[in-house]
Amino acid sequence: MPLVFTYGTLEILEVMEAVTGQVFDSREATAMGFVRNLIQDCVYPGMSPAKGETTSGRLYNGVDSRTLHILDEFEDEVYSRQPITVQTQEGERFEAFSYIIPLEHRGILTSQSWCRDYFIAHYLPEYVRSCRAFYQDITSCLSNRFWFQIHNGKSVSSAEMRSVSQGAPLWRRGLGGFSNQFFL
Repeated sequence: MPLVFTYGTLEILEVMEAVTGQVFDSREATAMGFVRNLIQDCVYPGMSPAKGETTSGRLYNGVDSRTLHILDEFEDEVYSRQPITVQTQEGERFEAFSYIIPLEHRGILTSQSWCRDYFIAHYLPEYVRSCRAFYQDITSCLSNRFWFQIHNGKSVSSAEMRSVSQGAPLWRRGLGGFSNQFFL
């Protein structure tokens, strides 16, 4: 099963569990050649290629294809799931998927570093609540999509199911994109 390297809110075990509904074996790791910065008007970061930089994070083991699909839905459209090489504290290197801000979208990143401790102190409880709502919404959509495909013989995306079933998904309504303005 694939490995997933996270470097922002998903490196916080409580957030990963809220988003995926699962607890994964994990350990600290570092991505070489990447920098992590806040995304404009948001409380979470993006990671983009940058020579000579390193980004610390968490490497999750045993992530199945269903969970990868959930993570794909959770991440904004500006992220691209890409394989990268990460190194553990023990010096082991692994290839893992990570959600990267491609160079063409790098303009959304600020020059401000993301601070995990600041995020936890100021935003974590509300963020986790929104992530749980996301998980309920996405799993409902996945179940509805499966039912729709069986009964209608047509493929439909999670986004289409959300728009058909209840308009804006609950987690997006409560999250407000989780911009800084949401908390002011």
